[in-house]
Amino acid sequence: MRPLLLAALMLALWPLEIRAQNFSLNAHGTVASAVSVARLSDLAFGATAIVPGTATSVTPANGARIRVDFNEPTTVTAPDFVMIAGPGGALLRVDLVCAQDPTPSAAAPTAFAAPCAGGFIPPISGNVGGTHYIYVGGTVAPAASASLRAGSYAGTFAVTASYVNY
Repeated sequence: MRPLLLAALMLALWPLEIRAQNFSLNAHGTVASAVSVARLSDLAFGATAIVPGTATSVTPANGARIRVDFNEPTTVTAPDFVMIAGPGGALLRVDLVCAQDPTPSAAAPTAFAAPCAGGFIPPISGNVGGTHYIYVGGTVAPAASASLRAGSYAGTFAVTASYVNY
């Protein structure tokens, strides 16, 4: 009797069909980089000759310029010095001097409160960032250049913008 009742129930529900429709939607969005750093100019002593045993410098306003775009609180740092290589593997220490300004061509940018490695945090208002410029000058101390060979010297250094990734 039970199998018959089960068969009758299945036949009664057979014509029922569940129907559905679905479709796909596209989602679009642009995620802005939290921080971007761009080199605008390099640090070059240019026409300023480095004379062995004599101090030589390039002010931050006349040195390298870096543009920092940010939308998160960011700490911008550079090393305190860079070793540049010359003829025969000779090395020359250049002490870096960092400054900052909200404009791209400041005649007198504001020096970092600490050395370059101490960093600078550009101002941010709420969750709105902006653009700030970092200026890097260099100084060669008399002792660093005392026994240098004549020739061209070159090297690299990094400017880093660090932020907390949530």
